[in-house]
Order: sequence, then C-alpha cells, then structure tokens
Amino acid sequence: MKNGFFAGLIGVVLVMSILIGFQFKAFWSSGPDRVVEAWADGFKAYQTVLYHIRYDSSYSHYRGMNYPYGEHVVPADCQPALSNVARLLAPVFPGISDYSFPLVHFSLLLTFLLCGVLIYLILHKWGVAPWYAVAASAGITFLNPQMERMGGHFGLGHAAAVPLTLYLLLLWDEKPGLRNNAALAAVVVLFSLLHFYLFALLGFFIVLYLLFRYLQQPDKNRLIQSVIALSIQVLLPFAVFYFWMNFQDPAGDRSVSPGGFFKFKLHWEGLLLSEAQPWYAWIDRQVSTIRRLNIENKSYLGIIAGIFALFVTVRWITGLFRKPPIRTPLPSAPAMNAAFYASFVILLFSFGLPFIIKGLEPLLAFTGPIRQFRSVGRFAWVFYYVANLLAFTALFHHFKSKTTWRWLVWVPAFALLGYEAANHTRSFHFQRFPIEEYTAGKGFDAIAGITYANYQASLPVPYFTVGSEIFGYDQQGQVLQKVLVLSEQTGLPTTGAMLTRTSLSQTLKQVQLVTEPYREPAIFKDYPDNRPLLMVWDERFAPPAETRYRHLLDGAGLRFRREGFEPLAFYELPLDSYRRRIDQRRDSILHLLNTDTTLHTSGLMRATVADSRFVYDPMDSDPGVQGYFGVGGKQSDLTEKTFIFTGQMPGGATRHMVSFWMFVNKDFLPRTELEIVEYGPEPGGPRVARLVSNLITAIDNNGWALIELDHQPGSAGNTVSMSLKNYEAGRGTLLVDELLIRPVGVDLYREGPEWVWRNNRWYEKPGQ
Repeated sequence: MKNGFFAGLIGVVLVMSILIGFQFKAFWSSGPDRVVEAWADGFKAYQTVLYHIRYDSSYSHYRGMNYPYGEHVVPADCQPALSNVARLLAPVFPGISDYSFPLVHFSLLLTFLLCGVLIYLILHKWGVAPWYAVAASAGITFLNPQMERMGGHFGLGHAAAVPLTLYLLLLWDEKPGLRNNAALAAVVVLFSLLHFYLFALLGFFIVLYLLFRYLQQPDKNRLIQSVIALSIQVLLPFAVFYFWMNFQDPAGDRSVSPGGFFKFKLHWEGLLLSEAQPWYAWIDRQVSTIRRLNIENKSYLGIIAGIFALFVTVRWITGLFRKPPIRTPLPSAPAMNAAFYASFVILLFSFGLPFIIKGLEPLLAFTGPIRQFRSVGRFAWVFYYVANLLAFTALFHHFKSKTTWRWLVWVPAFALLGYEAANHTRSFHFQRFPIEEYTAGKGFDAIAGITYANYQASLPVPYFTVGSEIFGYDQQGQVLQKVLVLSEQTGLPTTGAMLTRTSLSQTLKQVQLVTEPYREPAIFKDYPDNRPLLMVWDERFAPPAETRYRHLLDGAGLRFRREGFEPLAFYELPLDSYRRRIDQRRDSILHLLNTDTTLHTSGLMRATVADSRFVYDPMDSDPGVQGYFGVGGKQSDLTEKTFIFTGQMPGGATRHMVSFWMFVNKDFLPRTELEIVEYGPEPGGPRVARLVSNLITAIDNNGWALIELDHQPGSAGNTVSMSLKNYEAGRGTLLVDELLIRPVGVDLYREGPEWVWRNNRWYEKPGQ
C-alpha cells in the first residue's frame, strides 16, 4: 500500500504539473514585465505587491494609493505573505522587486499544484486507491471555482486553502495535539495574508467542523480539545490580525457594513449550472431561460458532486435527520460527516441565509465582523471541495467490490469529470498582455523634462476611488493602469484608490479634489508640503470638453502629451490653482450682481429669465436642527421615507435641476436613495432612484455635500414626489437643507451682507 501511495503521489505531481504547464502557459511565458490581467483588480494586485516591495518603508503600511494616507497592507491587497517575505530578502537580492509579477504567478501555480496533491492525500486517508485518487484529484482541482480568480482577484485564486485546512483537520482529528493546532493556525494566517476573505472562509469552516465533531462525541475530553483547538486555530490568529489591523490603523471611520451582501450571494443556478458546459446553452434555449449571474453568484459543483449532494441531502432530510448523511463503515465516517455538516451550513450562508428571509434582513446589523465579508457567494467554495471529495470517495467504496459494475460507473464518472474540467478550463483564456510603458525607452521614467520628485502624487482623470463602499468612482479606460505603472517606475503615489474598506472621511477629501470648485480641499492640510499634483489625463475617456473634470484644466500646465491609440497627457496642477478657481467663481457672481442690469427680481432671488418659476425651500422651520445654510434644517430618521418635495414641477414638462444639501460624512449616509415618482391623470415619467453618493456635485469642508440631479418630468400637470430613504442603515439621522428646483437654463442669484449665492452655492465675500 505504501508503495502504491508514493507512486500515486508522484503520479499526481506529474499529472498536475503537465496539465498546469498546458493550461497556464501565459503564467509561465510571461516575463517579469508581462501580465495576465492589465486593467482592473488583477493589475492592481500586481502593482500593490510590487510597490510595497520596492518603495514602502513599513511592513504594515502601503502608500502607493490614497495619498497621503495610504492603507494597511492587508486591505490594500499587498499579499503580505509574498511581499513582506520579498522585502525581507531584498537586501540579499536587491532586484527582487523586478520579479514581483512572476512571484505572484508562481504562488498561484504552486498552490494549484498543492491543491491536487492535498486532494490526493485526503482521498487516500478515506481509503481510496492511489490510481483512482490521482484521476479524481486532477479533475476536482481543474474544475474548482477559484480558477476564475486566477485572472483577476489573485489572492482569492490560491486553490490549496480549503483542501489544506481539511487535511489538517483530519490530522488533528487523529491526534489533537499542539503540533496540528499550530499547523492549522499557521495555515489560517498564511492564506489570510494572501487575501483576508480566506480568514473568514477558513475560520468559519474550522469553527463549524470543531462544533460538529464535538456534537458527535459530546464528552468532557472532546470539549477541552475543541476549546483548545478553537483558541489556537482561530481565536489566536484573529487576535493577531485584530491588533495588527486596528491598533495601528489611524482611520477610525471605515464602513461597518459594506453594501452588497444581498447582491453578491450564491444562486442555485450558479451552484448547479455552468456557462462553460455545452448543456447550459441547450437548457437556456430549449427548457428555460437561465438568469445571468455575477462572478460572485457562482460556485459550480459539477454533475457528479451535484447529484451526490442532492441525493444525500434529500435522504438526510426525509429521514428526519435520524441518520447521518454520509453512511459508510469507514473509520473516518465521523470526520466525513463533520466536514459535510460544516460545509453544508456554510453553503446555506453563501445563499445569504438566514438574512434573505423576509423580516430577518435587519439581523445582519448584529453580526459584527461578518458584515465586512459581503461577497458571501465565495463561501460556497468549501462545499465544492467537500462535496466532490465525498462524492468520489462514495463512488469508489460503493462499487469497488462490484467487479462487473465498477468500471461501468467509474469510467463514465471520470470521463464526465474530465470533460467538465476541460470545458471549465478552456473557458478561461489566460493570456499575456504587453504594457506600452514596459517597452524600452517608452517608460514614464524616460520622459525628458519631468522631475517626479517635484510632485506630491498623481491625480488620475477620469478619477477613480473604489473601496470605501460609500463612494463609487469606478476606473475608466487606461488611467488606472497608467497611474500604477507611473508609481511603479517613479515611486510617485496616486490620490486614486482601488482598495478595501477605506476611510469615509479620507475618501470624501479625495473626492473633493475632483468635484466642482467650491471650497479649498480639506486634504491640503494633510499634505506634507505645497508641491503640485501631477494630473494624469486619459484623453480618450476624459477629453478637455468633458464637463465633469473640465474645471481641473484651469490653471493647469501641460507637461507631456502622447498621441496614438492610448492618448495621455500630464498636467502640473499647483495647489493654489484650486483657490484661484474658487475665487474666480465668487468674483464672477459679484461682478454680475453689481453690473448686470438684465437680471430679473423674483422674490428673494434674481434670475436670468423673466417670470422664472422655481421652488426654493430653505428648510428653516426648525432652528434647533443642524442645517447647512440659514437658521435650521430638516432632520428625520434615516430609515424612514423622508419627503422633501411633493407638487408640480415649477417649469412644467421642461428639464429641471433638483438640488439640495445633505450631510454625508458618516457611515451609510451617502448610500441614501433619492426617489422621484410622478403620478396624476397624464402618463408620467419613469421612476428615478439614485444613490446620493452618485449625485454629489460639490463638497464643503464641514461634511455637507450638494446633491444635484438633472430631471425630466413626464407631464406638466402631474404631481411629482421626491423622497429620501436609506435601505441599508439599521439606524441613523438624516440631515438635509436648502432645496432648490429650477428649470434648466434658469440661473438664480442672491446676495447677503457677507455672502453671495448662485444656484444653491454660497461664497463669502472677500475680507469676511
């Protein structure tokens, strides 16, 4: 048996190595400057690792994005298990950062190979013949749902995480001593340092496995062993991460409950069907249309494991849980059932249960750190591995004594597994992509006349900031790639961010840099000096005429322009240009109010159009409420629907600009929804529902933001209702002020002793 075991072990290594060599050619053939994902999450993952190795001075902090604050290396996706080891080796191997990309590739391929080896070892423990275990290991590994992450979310693509945890749990079951406890703790820490989602996934699995093993044998000795194991394997790593990530973290206003839990959950189609398999298209066309799913909604089991899981689950439930789902005389039966129970509970959680049950949604607010892991569909990966391992173990033991039948079952089963794995594998077209700036002589560090040390950071346009879970400025075009390559080649950090759970107040300050000139950006007080920013302008996606960022060009000096397929421009953006733009707006209002005789008086306002109709509600009826402008404001419960306007639009069926001020510098507030509905005798326009975070036009330094929406009513005679409600917050206070609704094309002005006002913006007069 031992000879057969070692022969099988060598066999699985050889088979896996050959298949990996064919499937992942892009990973092997990519040089130190070639990538398999060049635009989004994957490219960001490359660059955070590289920047951390090459430029950061701390093992805990990454400064390449979100300048000047940076981010902790764990949520920054620096994969510190790789990057910090490389930093330690840098004095011995000075050029190690040049091989950051192959390092990322190698770690993925190594854990992919280990996944096959570990599945082989688990099957061997469960009494499966070596040759059978080799075939099953290769098929299960190449069908695994984590493969899709190898083209993007690299940290999540390390396929050995669940099999290694299960294998060590089986060893602990045999010998629950300090060595195996320490090994499991090390595994939890290691994979968490590749992607922190794996901490929740593995920790959840370990806790449930220990619980079910105790329930199978509820004696004092087992209880003591389980408590010790839980303390070492999960609680100790949790304490280490909690201290490391929180007590050294200056940001205390990260979102406690990021959105997406009810969106990024598993769907049954994603568990039992796969677009990579040919019968998916047939079912979609001939039987029933299959809803299209996000990557987070899928974790395909495979036909063999799917049938097995349905069979044992139905048998278990219809038997009223009197007998275990896995019925086998093997001595490992208790461990097999504990693994099934644990993975089954995790599978239910991956569907969003129990929180998706109507009326139980608010319970999510009481789940503490669990709320941070919003993409719960990923938790189904545990069930994928456990279900497939149990399915092929059951097939082997059930038919091994049936000389006639076993080959009639085993051969088609492996043929089907191999066919599905091949289709699954071919559906991912991993290829290498060249980056223009990696060509000799075309790097950003080769541009003549630019001294990057003279700049604070780069400012990307179109701007991007992803990770606060509050504001969503998704990257467009090539600008993410370009500013990260610029950082890599010059060390210049960027104000943009593609991180995780970034500080709300920091993000608000970053967004203020690119929104309408209104107040001098508060972030300037956090800059170490007055050096200018280097604005990186992707001219395909943010041309000079583009309204949203056009103002940034005022006072900016062109330093470099590149034509061609990827047109790019660098502008020097002095910090005092922000103040000049604000002063110019204020002065233009003062000049117009003092010299323009064509303005028409309309109540408190002066308008550019005679007989103009508009709605202005200062919301000053309650002077005890904190307001933005004037003597009061409107306050209400964030979770209740708050109506800010009900009536006919003042300009009839023409387009209107709806604006109001809202306090946004607190968790959940920017995820409030503005709803506009129309009703009456005439056909109305469509219902409008927009998050206020996507409607912010200007930001003041006191946490208030101007919310503005260009709205087209459906009919002049209908009643329009505008309301605000937050569907995610468990509690909180909504503060709004200064509602203004005006027809597009009508500009309104006011003037006070110390201020001037235009279209809901107010500026202090000079000298005030």
